[in-house]
Amino acid sequence: MQKRIMIVLVMSGWFGLVHAGGALKFQADVTLDDAVKQINQQAEYKVLATKTDTVDGQQVHEIKVLSPKDGHIQYIRINVKTGEVIK
Repeated sequence: MQKRIMIVLVMSGWFGLVHAGGALKFQADVTLDDAVKQINQQAEYKVLATKTDTVDGQQVHEIKVLSPKDGHIQYIRINVKTGEVIK
């Protein structure tokens, strides 16, 4: 699963989710709903799918989005506990 995500990110040229005001940042203990709301409000991406999974013993929100600028599908992975975007 992780390899597939990395391949998609590299193929789409995405190395950090950025919106008009800078890189997206999330607060610690972010809920999936709050993360989706923030992405919709700040980044103008269309959210296609969401899930929360355990990766290497840590809970991660994975949000599949469509970029409005280039039409690429991207995956945003957020560490639930810290709020950090995982690259």
